Amino acid sequence: MNRARGADGKHRRQRVAPGAGAAMVAVLAFALGACQSGGAGQGSPTPLTIADAPTHYESALEDVRVAITGAAGQGDWFALPVEAALPEAPGGQCAYRSELWRSSLDLTKVDAWPQVVEAINPVLAANGFATTTGPESNSSGWTQVRVKDANGATLTLRTKEHTELVITGAVVDDGQGPCPAGVRPSR
Repeated sequence: MNRARGADGKHRRQRVAPGAGAAMVAVLAFALGACQSGGAGQGSPTPLTIADAPTHYESALEDVRVAITGAAGQGDWFALPVEAALPEAPGGQCAYRSELWRSSLDLTKVDAWPQVVEAINPVLAANGFATTTGPESNSSGWTQVRVKDANGATLTLRTKEHTELVITGAVVDDGQGPCPAGVRPSR
């Protein structure tokens, strides 16, 4: 029960629906968490640990590859022999970079962008990335989609005769200060 003042200035008891207090606490906790995390692609990064970044981002890439393959009806993805890396980011933190994934599929030639965008948006959101309205062309001739997450990561999906998928710039934390030189994330 809540107390409220009546017209005469005296406190009156006011009934509140059962469970309303718990529901309000849950809503406020969710809102506070969203404000602290900065939301997808907004605010300052909330770093993952070096140990968590590879699992988190490789899982997101796998989900996006599956969505693209389902939408385009084909896909022969393979990782290029480029090792995931942790270059130093501003402020001495580490910036995770995933392996680069490639497919012989050219999304522009098979006119699959609308279906791909529709398929990847729920996957992007489920993995903490902003969604996209569609691809844009860049000065190098690639048609691409670039979206960010709250950790500063940029997921890039681009196509020009083949399709590439990579995550770069995810701020990660080793828990010990500046990014250790030459460190590679474990798998």
